[in-house]
Amino acid sequence: MNVFTDDEIGEHLLNVINKEFRDADLVELLGTFVSHKQEEGFSFGRMVHLHYALFGGQDRSVALRSVAAVEAFILALDILDDLEDQDGSEKRWTKEPIALSMNGSTALIMLATSMLQRVDSSGQAVARLSQSGMRAVTGQHHDLLESIHSEETYFRMIEHKSGSLMALACMVGTLLGKGEDDELVKAYAIEFGCAAQLANDIDDALRLDPTNDILHRKRTLPTLKLMEHEGEEADWLRHYYSGVITEDAFLERKKEVFEWASRSSAITYSMVKKRVYQLRAIEKVQDVDGQEEIKGQLIKVMQSI
Repeated sequence: MNVFTDDEIGEHLLNVINKEFRDADLVELLGTFVSHKQEEGFSFGRMVHLHYALFGGQDRSVALRSVAAVEAFILALDILDDLEDQDGSEKRWTKEPIALSMNGSTALIMLATSMLQRVDSSGQAVARLSQSGMRAVTGQHHDLLESIHSEETYFRMIEHKSGSLMALACMVGTLLGKGEDDELVKAYAIEFGCAAQLANDIDDALRLDPTNDILHRKRTLPTLKLMEHEGEEADWLRHYYSGVITEDAFLERKKEVFEWASRSSAITYSMVKKRVYQLRAIEKVQDVDGQEEIKGQLIKVMQSI
């Protein structure tokens, strides 16, 4: 099965935006957001389409509209997430006045709901959109409160955020293709979402650029495990997170700290945890009663992170 390309999804979203919003400034703003997201890739849309096909869905028009609806919703939450975290300085929406970007996010949420309603006669997929969004917001709330101080609270948070959003993509496709929920799909979607988040957090703990998680004092599994270590570098890291050391002072030793982090058991431990989630998800995919060809494509996606 050929999934939609990023260009196809982006073009459809832009066409819908031009049709639904009559204000030229708003259309232009949303268009720049969609184009930026297109450059990153519409990975959630791929999961919508694969699950629609997994259970026999064949209408490419329904598939494209549902894919675009979910991507519009994910984009809206990405915008809010970056504005709330004061993160993503390279993102297009962080370069606009905050009020305009927040309003653009609201517009995308409304648009996503409207688009999905048009292909969801039962209302189940729209309900899933709302439920998953509320769970993701709950996870983000705990993240913003900086209440992530243990492995347990970290995993609870990413299951709410990343797990719920991956489940949203998979379950929208499932509901439209099958006409009902599938608890096995929901279970492996949450696990795959957590694996994908762990992969991102490992990368973000090691990258030598302004978006590095350590630089922003983010509490992820890799950074939490790094602060459990003994030694000078770990002490330095704990002092930085507690505010004893300033950002300027930290930057003077940034390369040294990141080299230490890359060699540490914290990264290895995080990679093992990612692999556990990954393998659990793949095992469940194999047990799903769906088209074998599509199951193979799903497994390849899961193995690629």
